[in-house]
Amino acid sequence: GGVLASGGKSEAVSFDGVDDSLNYSSDTNLNPDSGNFTLECFVYRHTGQISIYYGQSSGNMGIRVRSNGALSIERRNVAFDLLGSANDVPENQWSHIAVTRHVGSLKTYVNGVYKSAASTTATYTGTFSSGKTPDAFDKGAVASLHFVKGTALYTGTSNFTPPTTISSHSNTKLLCCQSA
Repeated sequence: GGVLASGGKSEAVSFDGVDDSLNYSSDTNLNPDSGNFTLECFVYRHTGQISIYYGQSSGNMGIRVRSNGALSIERRNVAFDLLGSANDVPENQWSHIAVTRHVGSLKTYVNGVYKSAASTTATYTGTFSSGKTPDAFDKGAVASLHFVKGTALYTGTSNFTPPTTISSHSNTKLLCCQSA
């Protein structure tokens, strides 16, 4: 499994690109389904991709930063529901990532900057992992992974100041990779 990363975010889980990953339980509370949600975290991307919250079966939801730095939301082997622009997420530094869906509108933010949007009512399910897709292991780190089911914490196209620490919300279903 992943190990704690040194520097930057002391409680991050680091992935070596060889055999490290973090697997979450198969729990319906961890599925966005077809409703509102927020997934946010801090991510450190080395060269290549970093999978943040990726379903391991065909049709499962995947959120990852692709090797060109584009933030994507996809259904494995089905469709890209939202594919951001190259270099949205820089290499070799910590970035705050937020992905939300509010009333059928997916939105992405990097370091508090609104990046992209798309409409979808797709039902997102899966047994999720960080640090790998079914095809490859990733090199990088994830800290303060926060999944909120039923609530989109960020909904507009305006930029915001990203949190320095991520706290639990009333609808939080997962908050991990941090000390508090």
